[in-house]
Amino acid sequence: ERLGKAVNNLLNTGARVLIVTLPDLGKAPGAYADGLALTEMTKAFNEGFTGVNGVVNDGTKIGLVKAFELTEAIEKDPVDYGLNVVQAACDPTLFKTPTGEDDASGSLLNCRQTTLIPGASLFSHLWASDFVLAPGGQARIGALAFERVNDNPF
Repeated sequence: ERLGKAVNNLLNTGARVLIVTLPDLGKAPGAYADGLALTEMTKAFNEGFTGVNGVVNDGTKIGLVKAFELTEAIEKDPVDYGLNVVQAACDPTLFKTPTGEDDASGSLLNCRQTTLIPGASLFSHLWASDFVLAPGGQARIGALAFERVNDNPF
């Protein structure tokens, strides 16, 4: 709700905003047994942000991209989207620092074509890591954002 109110203050200046809700983090590979709780927390955040007490979306200043609903749709029918939704694409045990040393931090900045799990490509998976979307997931959300910007009169 506080984020929604902050966006409302920005809108009062005449700005136009593209809002992307959080994807369903309960479906991320790192959710494990906490998946249901993470889904509920993600829903609560999104509802607080875009709901009645959050951002005022009258359709004239905001483009809304529903990443939560998109990730749910992808999870329900991954074949339609051509994405692996079960595994993270990046293998952090293969990460190297720019100097070639093992990267103990597991930073996704060191996820490259050479550090993907066997059979993965940059666009074959929904998730890059436990809770970060891979380019395949980001591209689909980006396509929705592009559609909102081009189709909405905001």
